[in-house]
Amino acid sequence: MQSFLTQLQPIYSVVCNVFEILDALLLIGAIYFFYRAVSIKPRFRGKQSYYERRLALAKDPVVQEQWARIVKKLDMNPPQSYTMAIIEADTFVDSILKRVGILGDTMADRLNQLDADEFATLGRLWRVHRIRNALVHSPGFVISKRDADEAIHVYEAFLRELEVLA
Repeated sequence: MQSFLTQLQPIYSVVCNVFEILDALLLIGAIYFFYRAVSIKPRFRGKQSYYERRLALAKDPVVQEQWARIVKKLDMNPPQSYTMAIIEADTFVDSILKRVGILGDTMADRLNQLDADEFATLGRLWRVHRIRNALVHSPGFVISKRDADEAIHVYEAFLRELEVLA
C-alpha cells in the first residue's frame, strides 16, 4: 500500500501545480473583469441621465409654454405663420434632442442617432423635417393649412412619444 502512495506522489504534485496556476489565472481574470466593469459604469450612468433629462423637461412649464406658443402661430397670419410655426417647431424639437443628450452636428445627425423601434413617429418626423428644409431652402415653396397642421401634429406626437409633452 505504501508503494502505491509513493507512486501517486508525483501525480499529486503535478495536479496541485496545475490548480495553483488555474487559481492565479482566475484571480487575474476576476481583476480584469472588475476593471472592465468599472470602465463601463459611467456609460450606464449616462443612459440614466438621458431619461432623467427627459423627465425634467416634461415637468418644465417653460417647455410646455414654448410649445403652446408655436401651436398658436398657426392661426396668426396665414400663410407666413404656417412657415414660421413649422420652422420654430423643428428648431424646438432639435433643441429638445440636444437637451436630452442626443449627439450630432445637425438635426439630421441627431435623428440618425434615434432608433426607429423605440420611436414609432421617427419616420414621420423625418418627413416633416424635410418639409421644413424645403420651406427654408426652396424659394417659393408654399405649404397649405392642412399640411402645416399635420406637420405640427407630427412634431407634437414625437414630443409626446419622447415624453417631453404631457
